[in-house]
Amino acid sequence: MRIQNLFILVPVMLIGLLLTGCAGNSTYREPSESEVAGFIPFGYRVIQPSEVFAPQIVYANFDNDSFPEVLLPMIAKGQEDPVKISIIDFNPNTNIWSLIATKQYDDFVNLNIIGKPTDLDRNNIAEVHIQFVPYSATGGVNSNSLAVLTMSNNELTDLMPNNTHYAYISNDQKEYKIASFVWGNNESHFGCHYWVIKTYAFVNTEYKLVDSYQTHNRYSMDVESYCDVFDLHRGVI
Repeated sequence: MRIQNLFILVPVMLIGLLLTGCAGNSTYREPSESEVAGFIPFGYRVIQPSEVFAPQIVYANFDNDSFPEVLLPMIAKGQEDPVKISIIDFNPNTNIWSLIATKQYDDFVNLNIIGKPTDLDRNNIAEVHIQFVPYSATGGVNSNSLAVLTMSNNELTDLMPNNTHYAYISNDQKEYKIASFVWGNNESHFGCHYWVIKTYAFVNTEYKLVDSYQTHNRYSMDVESYCDVFDLHRGVI
């Protein structure tokens, strides 16, 4: 009787182990350093928190499932190589992280994550707000660009119209006010310029230009200029 009971118990125990093993794999876990390294192209790195432009690994839900994905903002070790952004996803059934989207931004060499991920259209898919920085061989003032990236049809999509700016302000990430200077005749780079101020607001599912004007006064980027220094936070007219 004991031998017969043993033959009955063994299959039951094996089934139990298989079930508990599958259940164990359904638990979410963060990627290890070695796993993250496997998604970073040769010559690239994820920017560290100690740097001036310091996006870190971003955890957010990009595909409306139960687990957050990971966004990897990467810059090249060479100063002139383009920025890359990848999103990796975890499969709890296989216990494996895999690449689901990647995009290269040829005109930019650095980037800065703005604030925390949002869900402005309430579709349970995050938006990540990013300032891209182009390469400047002279080390002068850059014309940066704002982007609000989300996932759509398994691709990274920008919800912000193409724009360039010297400065921006935003209170709640639903609206951005950006400024760029107008380089007139016989004006030096750090001299006095008129400025164009544009306001982009989130409407329905994307950002739209809702206001634009040029300043009546000229402002500079240098405290030594004869005109007032441009400061978007103080207000300009």
